Amino acid sequence: MDGEKPKVFIGYFTAADGAIRCVAVKSVNRTEAASSLFRNSIRLMAKIYEKFEKEQRKHLVEIIDTGYTIPHMKGIVIMEMGDESLHQRLKSGRPPAFGENDSDLMSAIENMAQPLVEFHEIAIHMDVNPRNYLYVSENGHLLLKLIDFEGSQLLRGNLDKNECVPIGEHAFTPEYTGPEYYGEHGGREISTKFDIWSVGIIVFEILLGHLRAEQREGPMKEDDLKAKLFAIGNLFLGFTRNNPFGSPGELKNLPIDYSKREWFEQNINAMETVLQLWQKFPKTALLVTVMAREIL
Repeated sequence: MDGEKPKVFIGYFTAADGAIRCVAVKSVNRTEAASSLFRNSIRLMAKIYEKFEKEQRKHLVEIIDTGYTIPHMKGIVIMEMGDESLHQRLKSGRPPAFGENDSDLMSAIENMAQPLVEFHEIAIHMDVNPRNYLYVSENGHLLLKLIDFEGSQLLRGNLDKNECVPIGEHAFTPEYTGPEYYGEHGGREISTKFDIWSVGIIVFEILLGHLRAEQREGPMKEDDLKAKLFAIGNLFLGFTRNNPFGSPGELKNLPIDYSKREWFEQNINAMETVLQLWQKFPKTALLVTVMAREIL
């Protein structure tokens, strides 16, 4: 049926040399397969393989093949099999896997940043979130890799690391959306800073997992987590956003009026989380704050 959501299956792939490997097979419905988003992802994957040797893209998921089924014309992406996503790890209820101090958390940030260093040579991802980071076993080690390139925006390839490109058709997750999206009019432009902002929000998500584990509480409910991350983002942005549960909203909503008591009462939980980050992980808090200021 055309309305069905993308699905991922486990399959086996036989290479030209006869080697058989276990793979993940992503299937999208006919409507999505015909969309510019899916076609864009195939074009981007081709450019990645054209531009980079394997060692230069080792933190980007390996795409083995793409195409369409016959006669139903569903879109198919065959990729390397991962162990689990960062989202699954954070939601597992296990003790946080990122250590208990600044050094460990900074290492986790470095692991999330490395795939972006590679990806930003060619495009802006636009949907950096825990679901799109995948742990993959390689030679006895787990590598954190970036996946799902459907909404990515290709860079023009000049030498300016702050290059901005117009936002084309895109797909992203509202609570991780960078401030560049909230322009004053249509035809907004974004840079690689968009993805860096998303990493900062993931850091707060990791912190929330630490705090709940310390209090022997399970993972937050999905809607509660979205609302909390949205509120934390608003504090750094200085304005509220339209809707944390659907579209990110095309414009800024309301500036936060710090002269009124209401802003404090409405944002007390988010502020407590930010202050706890400073208390428990001061170096990480400084890094995230500097990142936010540079982006804004």
